[in-house]
Amino acid sequence: MPGVTRETGVREVGENVERSRQGEAGQPTWVRTSPEHRFELQLAYLSTHPGAFVERVDAGGCATAVRWRDRPTFVEVRVDGEGSVGDVSVKSPKSVKASSPVEPAPLSGIRESQSPTRGVWVRGPVEVADRMFQLEADIRGFDNAVAGSPLEPLHQLYRGFKPVCMADPFQGMCWVIVGQQVNVTFAAKLKRTLVEKFGDTLQVGEAVYRVFPSPERIAGLEPEDLRPFQFSRQKASYLISLARRIVNGWDTSVYEGMEAEEAIAHLTQVKGVGRWSAECFLLFVFRHPDVLPAADIGLRRALGKLLGLGRNATEAELREFGRMFAGWRSYVSQYLWLALREGRWEKEAVD
Repeated sequence: MPGVTRETGVREVGENVERSRQGEAGQPTWVRTSPEHRFELQLAYLSTHPGAFVERVDAGGCATAVRWRDRPTFVEVRVDGEGSVGDVSVKSPKSVKASSPVEPAPLSGIRESQSPTRGVWVRGPVEVADRMFQLEADIRGFDNAVAGSPLEPLHQLYRGFKPVCMADPFQGMCWVIVGQQVNVTFAAKLKRTLVEKFGDTLQVGEAVYRVFPSPERIAGLEPEDLRPFQFSRQKASYLISLARRIVNGWDTSVYEGMEAEEAIAHLTQVKGVGRWSAECFLLFVFRHPDVLPAADIGLRRALGKLLGLGRNATEAELREFGRMFAGWRSYVSQYLWLALREGRWEKEAVD
């Protein structure tokens, strides 16, 4: 493959191999993915997500900058091994203008290839790529859970799709808090404001990537600093409180190994975090496989469509539906969200 030397080699995600370091992106690392993984479905998901504006997505991969181990870090994941990367340098938020993202690919056509990805090329830290795309998560057991269920038609379309997660826990938790009780479009506007007004930029060759602000940057603000940007006083207070909690030493890594209900009980003690937010933290930040945010209006709408209810499902109905997929409810959540975004049921009505 062009640009890839024999010395790059092949590796498994879990091997004890030195991680690719920031700036050493000229030689990508080939990473085998778990069986059934379909990276193109994750790209399709990102390409149409209003909140995924710091990522650059095209048909072959995704490139982004995240705050990883306290510094802005570039990572690119591709199926084709293409892409060019030059010197990496961090700049202040206003010193450069971030490049425009690639025109997103439409969701139509994402099922043209039903083959698993097998592997991807990673520039930057492999650990970051794995956290974002769950490259090593084995989801073959989900096949058995779905067989014969009302979800099986969606499984035939989306089999191999895994939740796209946030590598930076602080960014992911802020994303969830910003999205509380507002529509997706307005939430995306608030997220963009946080990044553009308070974040950094990372220059990679000729391209410039936005980087979410550090906890220290947000912790130093007061609610009045965010009010001019259409943040409610309450939402601003929640974000700042979260940042200060992290700056003061809150170890969020403990939630990755907890049972869902135990983690939810802990997380809901945090100011501004209810059950829906805690469930979204577990799904999108801590990569928990068995979470269904049943209060989510989008998921309730999707289940109502899937079951032909003629109305939105209730939270209780969604939780009851999820019980048949115990152990895999995060994947149920993602299937329903993806089908809703694709307009799956509207297409069937037209057909």
